[in-house]
Amino acid sequence: MGSPLGKTLLPNHYGILYYVKSDEFKFNDIRMLHKRCRNCHYVLQDYGGEKDQMHPFGPLVSDVWTDIHRIRHKIRRDEHPCQLPVHLLERLLLMSSDPGDTVLDPFVGTGTTAIAAKRLGRKFIGIDIDPKYVEITERKLALEEPTKINDCYVSIFLDSVITVADKDWEKIKGAFVVPSDPLELEKTEIQLQGKNKKRMKYTAVEKIQGELFLSCQGEDKEAVVLARNSAKESMPQL
Repeated sequence: MGSPLGKTLLPNHYGILYYVKSDEFKFNDIRMLHKRCRNCHYVLQDYGGEKDQMHPFGPLVSDVWTDIHRIRHKIRRDEHPCQLPVHLLERLLLMSSDPGDTVLDPFVGTGTTAIAAKRLGRKFIGIDIDPKYVEITERKLALEEPTKINDCYVSIFLDSVITVADKDWEKIKGAFVVPSDPLELEKTEIQLQGKNKKRMKYTAVEKIQGELFLSCQGEDKEAVVLARNSAKESMPQL
């Protein structure tokens, strides 16, 4: 939340501008978790007697997102005045790109966009004039791994899957425990099978026997590049 500037309303939101160069742009429908009461955990949205039509994971996102908040805790912040949550950038990348696409952030700061891209299997180019921010970005990137369920990229925050691409749901739904009764779904949030609450980054891997287990999994290092001005040979032609 910001501070009021003169005789205006208190600013309490971020504006996200979405521009495209032509009609041939990518846009993926994405889903967020159902909004639930913090006390009773029931779904807050009124489906008007049509709860049997609720999607198991959650609704398609609208143009107003109230489930992602600014970084409040110092332990999750870097020494940067304008740091945004990684899962916000992950949602934007899931919406506007596909795995293997290249993402450019010309003001990469402490690497939020680059981290989101690496987690979601996107290539990326990050540029910043401050060597300190570049060093922080490189250090953080070395700790990151892709986040997948059944070979589909998902966005994770606080050990929960919070954003998925709608087109991937059929492939990943088998990794969740989903109540068959819509009335149960209304009061019970779906959970990953075999969820390990102590692990923040994970890949759900399906074994031949149909069992699910969680494991960290690496990715081809050549597919992920942090490009600086001195590494022009690694940068694709734009």
